[in-house]
Amino acid sequence: MRPRSSEYATPWPRSSDPMDIVCFPGVLFDKLPWTNRQRIMLELAKRHRVLYVEPPKLPLLQAYKTVARVMPEQRTHRWFGRLLKPEKRESNFWVLAQLAIVPERWPTGRRLNARFNASMLRRRLKRLGVDDPIVWVYSPDAVSVVDHLGFERVVFDAVDDYPAQPYYRRHLRGIEDDQMRIARRAAVIFTSARKLQAQFSQYNSHCYYMGNAADVEHFSTPSVAAEPNELAHIPHPRVGFVGALDDYKVDADLLRAVAELQPTWQFVLIGPEGVAGKSSRASTLRELPNVHMLGARPHSDLPAYLSGMDACIIPYRLNRYTESCFPLKFFEFLAAGKAVVSTPLPELLPYASLARLAATAEEFVRALEAALREDSPELREARLAIARENTWGAKADRMQRIVEELGV
Repeated sequence: MRPRSSEYATPWPRSSDPMDIVCFPGVLFDKLPWTNRQRIMLELAKRHRVLYVEPPKLPLLQAYKTVARVMPEQRTHRWFGRLLKPEKRESNFWVLAQLAIVPERWPTGRRLNARFNASMLRRRLKRLGVDDPIVWVYSPDAVSVVDHLGFERVVFDAVDDYPAQPYYRRHLRGIEDDQMRIARRAAVIFTSARKLQAQFSQYNSHCYYMGNAADVEHFSTPSVAAEPNELAHIPHPRVGFVGALDDYKVDADLLRAVAELQPTWQFVLIGPEGVAGKSSRASTLRELPNVHMLGARPHSDLPAYLSGMDACIIPYRLNRYTESCFPLKFFEFLAAGKAVVSTPLPELLPYASLARLAATAEEFVRALEAALREDSPELREARLAIARENTWGAKADRMQRIVEELGV
């Protein structure tokens, strides 16, 4: 995925494709872990040209990250080149940066940045020969730049309840109004949760529930690598979790209670801590001898780690955010053939025959006991079969079909 230096200058080829896509994802392309935004756009780029327009960033902050090597995986030094020219990252897929001339925290600042960036983007699209793209929006704070661009074909891909996220509440005031504006503005809305579909159907009759997906081939392919050294000294049974250990999602108190009830089980937690905040209660779990916090690991290595787990868990809180949350890790765990125990998230209720749902520590322990005791090759194959129905490619196909049928 790393581009060659010459790719900054790679031109956008002219084409008669009626589905050129200009995407406003709300996250830098290289931010890890990848989510719906990068996955769906890369799938659509297999058949259409995609321009992935990163959110506005303050140049001084980006310069500091470059010099201090903050989050080096984002390769911030390349951001400055993307301000000047789109950077080619895959066939049919380009990344373009936006400049924040003032902070984005307040609606007034976002409108000012939107006016500036829309003017720049219109000129750039004209030079690229793009005159009627589909504007594909993930983050509602892009609504002002979308309005300034003036294109009619707008898709809102609602993968989160954004006003319920701590980052958006803290850094983007007025996000609820932005979300309502983009919902009314869109020609079609896709949602990853049924609650979001019910919410946005009030503003838009073309609102479709899509669920979530996974890179099934990646997670279902048996790892040929040796077991990671970090796991070698950890005895079985191992109970695994992969994902950000943020307080607004992960219930650290529930995890602690379960680990204390079963001191011979080993809980292996893979993922960064406090991504959405300065600290995480999950960090206190290090005190427990049967909890192993390994930190973030490359996406390419995750199948090897999951292959060493006896079961996987999704110990999420039940709150406004998780009521509209369909965890990406669910289908990843199923693709790896692993038994899953989760708190009763609304989006996982239809999968209760494949995943055990538990609300309390005692219920979690009983569910894990049953999962470990009753696992079988037949159950593993059933999980994989469901995962295969929910790939990124299948989801992108369904989305494109709806866009075409509606004449967007």
